[in-house]
Amino acid sequence: MLLAIFGLLAVSVLFDFAQLCLSKKLECISTETSQGTFYSVPLYEDLNCIYSWSNVTNHVLANNDEKADEHVIASNCTSLHTFKCYKTIKYFRDCAFEQGEKTAKCETKCFQGTGIHNPHQRGSSNGTGTSRYHMPVPLIILCVLLLVIL
Repeated sequence: MLLAIFGLLAVSVLFDFAQLCLSKKLECISTETSQGTFYSVPLYEDLNCIYSWSNVTNHVLANNDEKADEHVIASNCTSLHTFKCYKTIKYFRDCAFEQGEKTAKCETKCFQGTGIHNPHQRGSSNGTGTSRYHMPVPLIILCVLLLVIL
């Protein structure tokens, strides 16, 4: 009986790790204008989502709770509008009714002269906070090993 319980627990843990490993990539569109840079991902109808927009060093620019006013003009679960252009923006979304996490990597060339004056600028900074949604390296390695074994 105890062996069966451990077996079920092991299967449950493997299933959870497989879900983490199978996160889907979304397409991201970036557009530079004189009004700032826009990043967008496809809309999903689920309103119960956790999302995060971060820069290349994983500093959160915006999420469900807040936005970094010195960097971000506006944000929501499908778009980010920044004062300046970022060559790389990372997006993470986890919705209650979507299967698995969704991620995107927005990349643009960042031509000089785009962007607008930021009235909230307090000096140079890379964002506020660290993304609570990035996976640590050991977890990624474990996911790869599980996929190879399975």
